[in-house]
Amino acid sequence: MLFLLVPLLAMVAGAWWALRSDSARANRALSEALEHVAAKRYTAASNAFERVLISDPQNLRALRGLGNLAFLNGHHDRAIEYYTHAADLGDVDSLRQMAAVCIKAQDYQKLRALFPQLIQHRERDREFVNYAIICAVQCKSEEMFFQAVNGIDLNPLLAHQDTSSLISAAQQFFHLSELPQSGQGTFKE
Repeated sequence: MLFLLVPLLAMVAGAWWALRSDSARANRALSEALEHVAAKRYTAASNAFERVLISDPQNLRALRGLGNLAFLNGHHDRAIEYYTHAADLGDVDSLRQMAAVCIKAQDYQKLRALFPQLIQHRERDREFVNYAIICAVQCKSEEMFFQAVNGIDLNPLLAHQDTSSLISAAQQFFHLSELPQSGQGTFKE
């Protein structure tokens, strides 16, 4: 009976070793990619990030790294693809990078589509609030602006000079003398 278990144990050990080897290979390639980025060798960094994805197709750091490199090189659509893939895998931080790309590329249709996710995560930090406000202004939507700022005064973690300045500028853009109180659904008097 033992002779039947030996091949099975060998197969399990081989699979474990292969997974361990793939993980180690991905970690080495990721370290190499980050070293290339630090040295501004972007083509080499991109190649190393691609090698990470061969070993680990869901590696969020590699996807964000490739998105950052694409953005840096002005390939906005490609950057959005990488960030979208990372966000689809649960990487919330890719959303703010995607918003930055949409703003830079002046792709307001994609920015508008991203808005609900920015609002959903605005309690995380002020950058989500800032991007949501910029999104509202770029899309010329008072309703989106209201959604972006509604209730942020209740969260002291989001109170910041940059956000306050952005809110003031947006108020001027929409010709608003004051913000509505929480619970009001419109700026119109």
